[in-house]
Amino acid sequence: MQALDTIGCGDELVFKGSKLPCMTQATRTATIAQIPFARLKPYTKHPYGLIIPQVLTEQILAQKLASFGVTVHRPYRVIGMKPNSNDAKLADVTFEDGQVITTEYIIAADGARSTVSTSVLSWHDRLFVFMIYRLDSRNRWDQLRRPDERKH
Repeated sequence: MQALDTIGCGDELVFKGSKLPCMTQATRTATIAQIPFARLKPYTKHPYGLIIPQVLTEQILAQKLASFGVTVHRPYRVIGMKPNSNDAKLADVTFEDGQVITTEYIIAADGARSTVSTSVLSWHDRLFVFMIYRLDSRNRWDQLRRPDERKH
C-alpha cells in the first residue's frame, strides 16, 4: 500500500476495499494462529490487510497509467518481441492477432511463462524493460512519467 500511495492510488484502493484487522489461520474446528495487523501501526499508515477485487485494482492502476500517458494493451497475448530496426531504443511487439506495435516501454505482466521475459533475455542490453510483478519501487513508477513530469 505504501508503494501505491507514492503514485496516488492508495486512498482510492482503501476506499473501495475492505480492511481486515487481522489474519487468521484455522482448520474447520480450531484456530491455529491469529496475526493482528495493529502491531504494524508504528511502521505504516496501513496497519491492516486489504481485500479488494482484482478488477477494481486493475481499473484504478489503469486510470493512473492513463494519466501518465501510458496505453495499456489488454487482453492481448504477446507472441514475439524484437528490437525495432530503425531505433534500438524501441521494441516491436507482436500480438497473437497479428497486430504489431512499436513501443519504448514494456511491462511484463504475463505470468511465469512470460513471452516478454523470454524475448528480452537475448537483447536486454539494447532496451530498458520494466518487469513489474509487484509495485514495490517509487523509482520505477517515476520513470513511467513523461520526462517533464519526473521528480528531480
